[in-house]
Amino acid sequence: MYKAFTIILFLISSTLFAQSIEEFEKQSNETKKVAKEYIDIYFSFDHDKVKKYYTDETVWFDPTGEVAFGGKKQIGTEAIIKNFESWGDLGPADFKIKHEFFFEKFAVMSGFLTYSWTSAEGKTFHYKELPLTVTLKIIDGKVLEHLDYGDYLVVFKQSREQSN
Repeated sequence: MYKAFTIILFLISSTLFAQSIEEFEKQSNETKKVAKEYIDIYFSFDHDKVKKYYTDETVWFDPTGEVAFGGKKQIGTEAIIKNFESWGDLGPADFKIKHEFFFEKFAVMSGFLTYSWTSAEGKTFHYKELPLTVTLKIIDGKVLEHLDYGDYLVVFKQSREQSN
């Protein structure tokens, strides 16, 4: 009797676990699709296009940018876009992803960002291979949380080199 109960319990749990895997896989694939679309638009700096991924509850934050530049957590589409616009003239960007994974509603992408920025004085700086990790929380096609982690020491050093 105990052996039969154990076998039945094993079969039930195996079936439930298999269904969970399929659900996780389905959700993970949808997260990957949205994350890839979003990250391409995000790094194109097209504010009109990127805002369709946000809600009034979306949180955007770069904790390393807070330390480096005094950036603050932004909540809601309007605040996020206003923050982006305050960055000034950002040129083309290329985010070369070296490692990524997508699990359920989470996306994590790490790589190197190359981009340019023109200061208010009109000097253009070119930044190469800034190590960057982006984490996203995506639900129903919307980015509910976007966190950036950048090694801004690279930016500081490259700025100094280009200022001389």
